[in-house]
Amino acid sequence: MSIEKPQVNVEIVNSTLTYTSKYTMLTKNIKFSMDRCVGCGLCSIVCPVEAITLGPIRDIAAKKLEAPQIIIDETKCIVCPVGASVCIFNALKFNTEETFKTPRISGSISIDSSKCKPCLICEKTCPRRALKVEIEIPRKEDLVKYDGEIWASGEIRIDIDKCIYCGLCEILCNAFKIEWIDKPTPPEFKIANGIFIDEDKCDYCELCREICPTEAISVKCFKSALRTIAKPKVKGEVKIDVNSCIWCGLCMDKCPQKAIETKKPFTGEIRIVKPEKCDPSGCKNCFNICPLNLFYTARIPSESRIKVADEYCVYCGACVNACPYEVLKVNRFGFNIEENKPWGKSYSEMYMKLIGKYKPKIIEYPIRKLAVPIRKIIPQEIGKAVQPLVEFREIKERIDKLEELISSRTVRILIERGEIKRLSSLGKLHQSNKS
Repeated sequence: MSIEKPQVNVEIVNSTLTYTSKYTMLTKNIKFSMDRCVGCGLCSIVCPVEAITLGPIRDIAAKKLEAPQIIIDETKCIVCPVGASVCIFNALKFNTEETFKTPRISGSISIDSSKCKPCLICEKTCPRRALKVEIEIPRKEDLVKYDGEIWASGEIRIDIDKCIYCGLCEILCNAFKIEWIDKPTPPEFKIANGIFIDEDKCDYCELCREICPTEAISVKCFKSALRTIAKPKVKGEVKIDVNSCIWCGLCMDKCPQKAIETKKPFTGEIRIVKPEKCDPSGCKNCFNICPLNLFYTARIPSESRIKVADEYCVYCGACVNACPYEVLKVNRFGFNIEENKPWGKSYSEMYMKLIGKYKPKIIEYPIRKLAVPIRKIIPQEIGKAVQPLVEFREIKERIDKLEELISSRTVRILIERGEIKRLSSLGKLHQSNKS
């Protein structure tokens, strides 16, 4: 029985490499996006044929070199979905003509719409820009209508201790201006430096006070021209970019309504094991490569000159690969996997490599004859294909037939699920088709 070994072709478009293999009946490919890859190396750990190796991560993190974070050897690659199934950054994507899904390691995020009061906090907090809040608030000009001349006098104050920088007042009225921080940094992850009011533009209508969720704004109107003021209605929706979110949990902690729930793809810990070797003034590799910007310089250096906001770490290990002095260590204790899909158990065993508990199975073939006849534990139709025969030629013919049968994806799934009865009926159907 000949086995087809197709050649893997590589195509490069911008920063995406596509590895494609074509069988007689199937075409499949893997797309590798350098823009999304962070150099964690999880794919290289689980690759069944060792076709993936890490690139020059330390030089890439030090911004000395622009190069692929991983290298895929197309002469070894079998274009399987294993590497893509552990990529939490969606830098590797497996595609095939068949419509089936394989297990994968992933986290989860959900938003309780009954608790969510639309604001910009989660959007501004997210280090991956995976959340987008679409807020509908009428502009003040559409809510406040004057009969003639526009004028008002009064006073307005903001209690900075109460303000959470939700952004609603700025959307409502152009008298407000918030100084947003583009990339919030640890340990506080502040999203803004301050909020300012241009009182020349304020007419003390008090609408901002009504929509403020923390009562941080106080307004007093002394006098005004004749006007009518409509009540503002705030509507909104949070949209999640599933290709960018890596379930760090920062949005969950910062949400004032506790409307967000997240679950990380891994459980684990990150430790600074050799603090004496760390020199953040000369090396910023961990700062540069961390996909969540979790590293920061210690304000009062004690044992270590760097710190990490480990409560939001997803334990990818990119910082460990980038550190030239082996200062950091990541230990993964467990993973979140969709086990209800075909091959879930097999994938789960393979993922044990990521937490250092992988032990390859050693299959021992018995030399002595089994006490129980084979035909009693294997369906009759399949049993016929493996019954001991005297003639070698007949043995080879029946083995070839069995290989052809189990090459079917459906048969493999039934074997894993232990559905022997369905397997038996499938064997009969296969036999009748052959005859």
